[in-house]
Amino acid sequence: MGCTPHAIANYGTNGLPCADNINRAVKFFNKRLISLLDALNNNLTDANFIFINIYDMTIEGLANHSSLGFRVANTGCCGLGKNNGLLTCLPLQVPCFNRTEYVFWDAFHPTKAANIISARRSYAAQNPSDAYPIDISRFARL
Repeated sequence: MGCTPHAIANYGTNGLPCADNINRAVKFFNKRLISLLDALNNNLTDANFIFINIYDMTIEGLANHSSLGFRVANTGCCGLGKNNGLLTCLPLQVPCFNRTEYVFWDAFHPTKAANIISARRSYAAQNPSDAYPIDISRFARL
């Protein structure tokens, strides 16, 4: 994803919040994945497949990070280099003391606070685009 501290530090953003070339590839992949998911659900009738749209959830969360309780959206809580995005957190490295205020733990991974938001939306979709064709709560009732 083009909004991780790693992508921002290594690929730049050309003045945008994220590395747009990476995000275009993710959107293309996800669109094709949904087509594949439809085919799998139609052809494998004893199986059920769902798509959780972490990409859109993350983009929306980053755009509204302050309203979700985050102070820092483009820098890892722990890591090295620009935006703590060149290397992940190293052994014995001291992370930030206020990790609940960060969207990203390190160069790639969301914090526990960010994962909780994604998990809740995956289980009970807040937007129609959060899960396809159904969210996890409906999937669990099948």
